[in-house]
Amino acid sequence: MLFVQMPIFKEDSPGVSVEACELVVRLLYEFDKLEAEEQAAEIAEGKPVSRGSVLIFLPGQFAMSALGQTAPSFT
Repeated sequence: MLFVQMPIFKEDSPGVSVEACELVVRLLYEFDKLEAEEQAAEIAEGKPVSRGSVLIFLPGQFAMSALGQTAPSFT
């Protein structure tokens, strides 16, 4: 399961919740698995492959640090 409940966002209190960080990491992990599956067929056909990119906007150093601490738990 990708996530249970969407995190609650408050307009008067900007930031990134732990749940949102976990969701981002899980989405990236799923994107990576999907890309690997797609590339397996291309490799079998002898086609050259290249890795895609995902751009994530984070609202500051705290959010970047929080995401970095969350990432290893899902890999």
